[in-house]
Amino acid sequence: MRASVLEYLACPVCCSALRLRKSHLYRGNITSGRIRCQICRRTYPLVLGRPILLPPGARSTWIPDVSEVLGHVRRPLANKRPLEPLAKLGIDSVLADLRRPWEDLRSGPRRWRISDELLRGAHSRRSGWLCYRGRKRSRITGLADIVEPLPRLQRNRSEIEEMVVQVRRLRPGSLLDLASGGGWFVGRFLYHNKTVRQCVAIERDLQCLWTLEYKFRHVSAGQRAEAVGGDVRALPVLDDVFDVVTCSNALGEIAGISAFLAEAYRVLRSGGHFLLCHSERPIRYRPLTLLDYRRLAVAADLFTDREYLLKLAEKVGFVLEDCVSTEHRDGTPRFVARLRKE
Repeated sequence: MRASVLEYLACPVCCSALRLRKSHLYRGNITSGRIRCQICRRTYPLVLGRPILLPPGARSTWIPDVSEVLGHVRRPLANKRPLEPLAKLGIDSVLADLRRPWEDLRSGPRRWRISDELLRGAHSRRSGWLCYRGRKRSRITGLADIVEPLPRLQRNRSEIEEMVVQVRRLRPGSLLDLASGGGWFVGRFLYHNKTVRQCVAIERDLQCLWTLEYKFRHVSAGQRAEAVGGDVRALPVLDDVFDVVTCSNALGEIAGISAFLAEAYRVLRSGGHFLLCHSERPIRYRPLTLLDYRRLAVAADLFTDREYLLKLAEKVGFVLEDCVSTEHRDGTPRFVARLRKE
């Protein structure tokens, strides 16, 4: 991590400025140390050069959004069909047991920790090698896809390509990417745009941070892009500091869409833009009926469809500038929305 990124980061609990303590430098980068809030005095670790700024009530691994609101943490529902058990229970009994985990992110007991398993995975991912299936190793896939030439992007516009082109037109000096995952959007954007001075990628699944670090180096953006561990519902970012905020295909993984939108609004400068893309509507509500899924999604503050999302964004204060319908490479309908902070 570079010391200059602290100009953008904040305590996720009180949103105050941070100060670096007991740090170790190597070739101009901070590789270890502690980050301390100057107001609430909480401390956050630097692990292998990556700042972990998770609020105490957050979790450091990905689980399905429905599993999170139901409290199924130790034995999460299956990723492919997380709603199958809900149809058997009945929607009324499910709604009675719903939780709103984002409401106590800043005040709840600490739930995350730095484990030995995390450190082992970090060493392999930051070197560009991904361990899987026991002792076998394979290069991280998808790098050739990241460096796809821009003319081809303009001809073949899936939702990610449309995002890349739209953000390029805005010419941001600083960009914040939320729920970055493996970096499919932000990696492409940084490769095709050399003018961004500072890019910060926020991801709560800590294993992904070192995958992002490797991809940033691969596209020659290691000196202007940082991967930060954080929760998008309690962003570790100062107020009014970024020109553009983006989120690519992650809305269906967030429990607490209203808090997510409010945080994106808070960190944007006046006149800044928020771009996000996702499927037109969840394709995983079966075997529930669509009506039952919407009842569940509204009660649990999950993503329902494009219209409902844009209504929530307007309540927060965003103004819709444009919304483009497109298709994913597998043919599923997607949309790219561009919102502006007044």
